[in-house]
Amino acid sequence: MDFMKFSSNIGFFLVSFLAGCGSQEPPKAHFSPEFKKSASVAVARFPEPLQSELKSLLEAQALRTGLVLHWTEPDKADLVWMTPPQLLERMDFTSKGGAFVPVPEEWTRSRSPLRYEDFIPWIRDHTLSWKKIPLALPLSGEGFVLVYRKDILAELCRKDPSQKPGPPSSWTEFLHLAGNLSKHFPALAASFSPIGFSPEDKERLFFMIHASIATRAIPLDEKTEETPETTLFGYLYDLQTGAFQPGKNATLEAARIWAALAPLAPKVPRFTYSTRTPPPSEMFLSGETALGILPLSVLAQAATVPNLIGKIGIGPIPGSLVHADSSGNLVKTTQPNYRPMLGSGGILAAVRTDSTNAENAWTFASVLASPPGEHFALNPQTAGATRTEQVLRMRWDRFNLDGQSTVTLRDILREQLLGSTLKNPAPYPRRPDGSERTALLAHLLDPLIGPILVQSFHEDWTRGIMAIEAKNRTKNNFLGTPREIARWAVGLVP
Repeated sequence: MDFMKFSSNIGFFLVSFLAGCGSQEPPKAHFSPEFKKSASVAVARFPEPLQSELKSLLEAQALRTGLVLHWTEPDKADLVWMTPPQLLERMDFTSKGGAFVPVPEEWTRSRSPLRYEDFIPWIRDHTLSWKKIPLALPLSGEGFVLVYRKDILAELCRKDPSQKPGPPSSWTEFLHLAGNLSKHFPALAASFSPIGFSPEDKERLFFMIHASIATRAIPLDEKTEETPETTLFGYLYDLQTGAFQPGKNATLEAARIWAALAPLAPKVPRFTYSTRTPPPSEMFLSGETALGILPLSVLAQAATVPNLIGKIGIGPIPGSLVHADSSGNLVKTTQPNYRPMLGSGGILAAVRTDSTNAENAWTFASVLASPPGEHFALNPQTAGATRTEQVLRMRWDRFNLDGQSTVTLRDILREQLLGSTLKNPAPYPRRPDGSERTALLAHLLDPLIGPILVQSFHEDWTRGIMAIEAKNRTKNNFLGTPREIARWAVGLVP
């Protein structure tokens, strides 16, 4: 398995998640299914140093349920770990049975010990499943929020009275704030930190920008004749026909914002980001950056940094004061368009089709994913959530935020992770051929600075996607019809 795609945040997240048995929050009734004595299950090895850190923790958890773990390579394991994008990218559409065994019905039925129905709806339906068939269980999750230094922003407002106080509500405001921070605080390594430096990180941030401009969030109480197909026009597909149809203006606007942010981002040599560059979370925690779209675990870590306690501000992922209508034209709105969080990181567990021990593998995965597994996910070191109950629970005060910020954070998570106030929530737009699209987008984003390159970006992006589409058609459409894939990617599959 190619674990280079795991960000350093994900690595820390999983370590902390599995170490959560020391959490101060007591677990609910212990879930411990019966195993045959010394039953064995082959599990995929993690890359070092993650393997050394996780080995004893996982083995101890296995022994509590009567299992003995046998560590091996992913292509020989019963149970494998992966990120949500990897689940789709590694599915074998050429084989009748696929690459992974569906989650047994005993775990997904209503009121099972796993409490499958309590997983966050779009994680359950569009991250774990393909065509309504669940293929994995979530071991950990991670959401993203806008994080900033309240003390630095307050000082900036004193230096520049025209600067709006509080977190930016649109990407235009985000860009303005990043520029002002860079201008007035030259000692900072960068005015803002992106999600990360890997191709997957760049893709996620770009689509966060693109989605908020290209789509319009529809409140539940709003009466409208707009269909999801028209409001989701900007996701690069016409969902009525399945044809590739980029929202030109929305894509160009997202590229323009990216190009303006690029000079303000940390200067990281491309060939070193995976080995020697601190992840954005560490850059924020060390005071090198003051603004970023970062995972919730940053807030949990910041709670233990004396210099940051009381200085952390949070806000929703910026929306936009414009969106693209069904014709691709940009329309100004009266309120920011707060789109739901475009998916989350974390780790999934899946069982290979050729496993000879699938029953034990699934049972061990369900032990990690079910109550009291939630008390791992809610460990103060990780802060991730995979369950609706975890989002709604009042336990975010562990982050040492002030009272109002704690309430605000809970409201943000409810909106971004549950989409409870919107008619058209959508997860991160991934496809089974996502690795090719990720590589293309990251390659085009690297040099993206200035208006000339922005126009070139759109042309090159369209041309590159069309080439990928053409190649898919020559493969007898193993990836599914464009409409099926597009509808799944934006959460519209019934």
